[in-house]
Amino acid sequence: MKYYRLKYKIKEVGTYPQCQESIDVGDMRNGKIPIEGRIDIKFKLPVLKLENRSKLTSALSTFLRMRFLIIDDLFLEFIKQFNIDDFQSWKIDVWQNKKLLTKYNMFTTNNSKQNCIDFNKSIFRTGTYSDFTYKGDIIKIKDYTRYLIKMEEIKKKELRIRHEKIVYNFENVKEDLFRTPFESYYFVSEKLKNAIEKENFTGIKFEDIAKP
Repeated sequence: MKYYRLKYKIKEVGTYPQCQESIDVGDMRNGKIPIEGRIDIKFKLPVLKLENRSKLTSALSTFLRMRFLIIDDLFLEFIKQFNIDDFQSWKIDVWQNKKLLTKYNMFTTNNSKQNCIDFNKSIFRTGTYSDFTYKGDIIKIKDYTRYLIKMEEIKKKELRIRHEKIVYNFENVKEDLFRTPFESYYFVSEKLKNAIEKENFTGIKFEDIAKP
């Protein structure tokens, strides 16, 4: 099955990102919410404030890390019809021009997919937290478990792993919507892409993933 990156349609959203600030960020930035796994803890949801020029699209672009999508009720109910791994959603308050919008939800798939990443062809290097252009030595990583181990090892040297090139192989992927641990995007199947375009959901576009 063919897959695409889900991205925001800049010309359609009015201003990008549509939400450039928040009335209350909740627990989004304090490290309380895990980046992987089901979120079973109690946490404070953000209250979003849209720019005045922002258009109310089916999916909103915000400051939130890309584990989370902000989508309206119709879009949420629509994607539930497709093959999606374990996910969660929460009703969220969104304000624009002093008007409260109650149709939006914060959505996440709980587990990122690693089996679609070809580690042998992907390129990882050492990097720093202060200089994001720095390219250090190439790191050989065989799988995601080894990636996590290596990440903890180089943290002690105040370094990070830089993802210079991620190569995908979707042969064993069955889901229509998922995310990976290395890119700040969701991926959608061609089936879901075509269905979204047919229903004219707004604010998003699809980027073809070049083959290695």
